[in-house]
Amino acid sequence: MGIVVICGFFEKEDSFGYPTGEKEFGVSHGIDMNTDQIVILPSVSHPEELGAKFDQNLGEWVVNDE
Repeated sequence: MGIVVICGFFEKEDSFGYPTGEKEFGVSHGIDMNTDQIVILPSVSHPEELGAKFDQNLGEWVVNDE
């Protein structure tokens, strides 16, 4: 099994923390498929940066534990 990576488009903020009106794609968190527990993941701009592969069967990005 592995970790399903939850990602989406999030409001981009400027250096003062104010919304810019732009969106950016990023990783939010993960779900361990063995335990159904939430996993804290680094906030990166794409799941591939975590070594995730897109699983066609699930339709989700997954980090395998192999």
